[in-house]
Amino acid sequence: MITQNVKENIKQAVYVANERTFLYQKLRVFADQLDKKRILDIGAGHQHYRPLFETKNTYEACDLESGFHQEKKPDFYASVYAIPREKETYDVVLLLQVLEHLEFPLDGLKEIHRILKKGGRVFISVPQAAGDHFEPHHYFNYTQYGLQSVLRQSGFRILEQYRLSGMFAYVGNRLYKLGIMTYKQYNWRQEFLQKLIALPFHLACSLTGYLISLFNFVDKKKNYCIGHIVIAQKD
Repeated sequence: MITQNVKENIKQAVYVANERTFLYQKLRVFADQLDKKRILDIGAGHQHYRPLFETKNTYEACDLESGFHQEKKPDFYASVYAIPREKETYDVVLLLQVLEHLEFPLDGLKEIHRILKKGGRVFISVPQAAGDHFEPHHYFNYTQYGLQSVLRQSGFRILEQYRLSGMFAYVGNRLYKLGIMTYKQYNWRQEFLQKLIALPFHLACSLTGYLISLFNFVDKKKNYCIGHIVIAQKD
C-alpha cells in the first residue's frame, strides 16, 4: 500500500511547478517544528494535511456546512467570520488555499487574530496564477504586496514569505494545467474518442511543462508567481 508520504514524494519528483507540492514541502517543515500545539485548519476540505499535525499536536478542522467538500466531515462547522471559540484559543491557524475565496478577507483575518494566542501564528497559502474555481466564490488572486497589506491591516506581523516564482515555472505549470483540464472535461462513456485523444495530449503537456520548469534558474527577476506562502504572527 502506497502511503501519503510516498505519494507526495512521487508528485514532488514529477511536478516541480505544482503549487500543491510547493505547499506540502513548506507545510511539512513547519509542522515538524510544532509540538503540543492546538491547531485549527480553517476551510480544511479533505483534510489532506491532518497527518502532518495530529501526531504531536491537537488538530481540529472546520469548514462551512455548505462547503465544497461535503464528503469529508470536519470537527465542527463554522464560517471564518464567526468561529465559535473563545479569544486566544489556538496556537496555530492554517488557512490553506482559502483566502482567495473570502469576499471580506480583512474580516476573516481579524477573526483569526481574535482566536489566536499572543505569539500564535497563521500559515497562509494562496495561488497567484489561478483560473476561476469554486465559482462564484473566487474573489482574489493575491500578489505578495496584497498579502502584506491585508495581514498588516489585520494586526499580523509577517515572519516568513515564499514565492513559487519564475517564468519557466509559471509556463510549465500552465502547460500542466492545460493538459489536465483538457483531459478531465471529457467522459469515457459519452465522449470516448475525445477522451482517448486528450490522454496523450495531457501526458505531453505534463512532460513538456516539467522539462520547461527545470530551466526556472534562467529567470533572474522571477516576477511571475504561481503561488505564495506566508507565516505571520500575532504579537
